[in-house]
Amino acid sequence: MRELEEMSRNIEAKLELARQALKENGGRITDKEKKLQGEVEKLQGELEKRPFENAYKAKLQDHESVKAQIEIIQKKLKEIREGTEEAAKEARAFLHLLEQAIPTVKRIVVIGSTDIFANNKPLIFKIEARWNSKPVYAEAQWAPGWSVTDLYDDIGLKVIRATGAQA
Repeated sequence: MRELEEMSRNIEAKLELARQALKENGGRITDKEKKLQGEVEKLQGELEKRPFENAYKAKLQDHESVKAQIEIIQKKLKEIREGTEEAAKEARAFLHLLEQAIPTVKRIVVIGSTDIFANNKPLIFKIEARWNSKPVYAEAQWAPGWSVTDLYDDIGLKVIRATGAQA
């Protein structure tokens, strides 16, 4: 704004000089006045362009700022992606170790018949598990009225014992 005001004052001063020169020359335009008039027109053109130029520069600065922010965000996202990929790789390695160290029950087959229920005999659970990429087999018994928690504990202990026998 200050620049525009200063330029405006310069133009007005030059216009005033041109008017005084016209008065002195009796209305005739000399080469000096033509030159001054050309300068005035040039300065007026610059004044007209100045607001657009300032707006352009402001938008350009905004664009550069947004561009820098986007680059920072992209860099952070890349770092996050690399970190999550590394964490996933470590988690897969840990899971592989767990799969080898912990037996996993793959299938439970329950053997029963009406005779078993009629005589109140326990059901037989045949368990197939995997440990260290090898099959492990165990059996457990359970009858209605017995604790389900005890059944799970029994299955777990028998599978662990079977893996210990293989080790």
